[in-house]
Amino acid sequence: MATYARQIFIQQPNRMFVRCLIVTEKRARLFHFDRSGAQFTESFDIHTHAGATTFVRLVLGLCSINEQVLGFDTSVQWTVRADGVRTSGVVKTQVPVPDDQAVKTVEYDLVLTEVPFFRSNIRGRGTVCWPVKDLSCGKRYLVKDYWMSEGRTPEYELLQKIRDLPGVCQMVSYELGRDETKDFRGGIEFVLEGAFHNRKSIRIVMEYYGTPIDTFVSAKEMLSALRDAVAAHEKLLDKDLLHRDLSNTNILLGPDPDKVGYRGILIDFDMGVSISDRRISEICKDFRTGTPIFYSLVMLRMFQKKEAPAHDYLDELEAFFWIFCYLIFKFTADGDDAPKNAITDDIDKDWRANPKNSYDAKFRFLHEESSEASVKASLHESWHPTCLDLFIHLKAKMSELARQREKRLDEKMDPLPDGTIPNRFASILEHGKKNYAHILSLIDAALEKVESQPQKLPPRARRLRTLTLPGWQSVLALKSASTRRGSKRRTQETAEEESPTKPKRKRAKGRSQLSQTVTNATDADQD
Repeated sequence: MATYARQIFIQQPNRMFVRCLIVTEKRARLFHFDRSGAQFTESFDIHTHAGATTFVRLVLGLCSINEQVLGFDTSVQWTVRADGVRTSGVVKTQVPVPDDQAVKTVEYDLVLTEVPFFRSNIRGRGTVCWPVKDLSCGKRYLVKDYWMSEGRTPEYELLQKIRDLPGVCQMVSYELGRDETKDFRGGIEFVLEGAFHNRKSIRIVMEYYGTPIDTFVSAKEMLSALRDAVAAHEKLLDKDLLHRDLSNTNILLGPDPDKVGYRGILIDFDMGVSISDRRISEICKDFRTGTPIFYSLVMLRMFQKKEAPAHDYLDELEAFFWIFCYLIFKFTADGDDAPKNAITDDIDKDWRANPKNSYDAKFRFLHEESSEASVKASLHESWHPTCLDLFIHLKAKMSELARQREKRLDEKMDPLPDGTIPNRFASILEHGKKNYAHILSLIDAALEKVESQPQKLPPRARRLRTLTLPGWQSVLALKSASTRRGSKRRTQETAEEESPTKPKRKRAKGRSQLSQTVTNATDADQD
């Protein structure tokens, strides 16, 4: 049932929940799937009086023609031809009116020539990004829907803090008071402790940017986008913010390739935190956030320990390094697929493996001295004039920072007079400006080489490789959308994000008609 439900979520991305019924000759059981997991009833006899009545009611409910009853988000609507082809569509959002208690409805037209980005798993954020257009002015936007774990800071609050900041996505509007998964379920007062975590639907309208960084068509385009993303990340730190989900899908190519500061855009701040608004102990509780293939060595080593250090900017700088490695070893300088080699095999297998194996592989890659000859053997020759030296120097810097942090991992810190525990990495973290300046100078030097080197590869058409909705007509199209460019799929789905402030619910006396559990449901979209 979970497999069928997952396919429904994929093919109908405006689904809030999916319900389905298992029926045998004598018994039946109802299953409910939403972004908090699964809930199901106990098996009941459909031939008893009460069972027959319940069965008929369930069948009528599942056959309803009311879209809201079936679990659809009715703010997303299509115009459909008789043959089932969608010819147009709209997204409606409620926008607060400034200096007023009222809201107004804003309607955007869906751009059906582009398919929305989506997360393919059931449980988790369930992010869907709808490409839309405002026909009144012709401007493009992106409507982002996702399910926030209760207790987290909504992304729109963080986006308000970084308004007008170069290199980060800009919010146009947001919608309050959308649905919550607890409202779709029954008997949640009888849930086992820790088995259910409520999620709230969040909708944000953002400025429209380019495609992900892994769709680059030149070394200059990739390095420019990476450079401006790193610079934007430093500005976020100045505002006391951490992104915590850096990946190839969360760095977009900017709208203006010649405007420094806007050539690469950081997006997807729903895992971000304001450092000063949360105690270090709270940040440690949800330490395992982000995209595992780009986890730092410290995160991988501490993945299964009870007392993990707080996520900090050095984890994110190292994530930029792993993204850079992913791009230059997996692809040629014009963005085509590079021939397979020993390093790409490690990226595809070991970097995506369990935390221990991933740590071992990355540790060897980062700390072992590699000869220039062995690096050249794996790095496509199109990168050699511009990025070989950049890789060597970035690797040395990241190795130095990682070794400094790993030496302090097992240090026990005595509490301060006020009872707080000091940060064990404080002496390393205080050199933030120096670290960012060094890394940016290395990328700038590589960009200067790009400018001075003649373009050897002919221009190539941009090819979108990041996982998106495969098409409206056939589930089989999923096979052709299988990952090649590090899309957030099952093997690299991020670790479990649960609410840091959600009170634990105790099992109440008595029993509910509903038995409730949270299940991975084939593969959980864990935050």
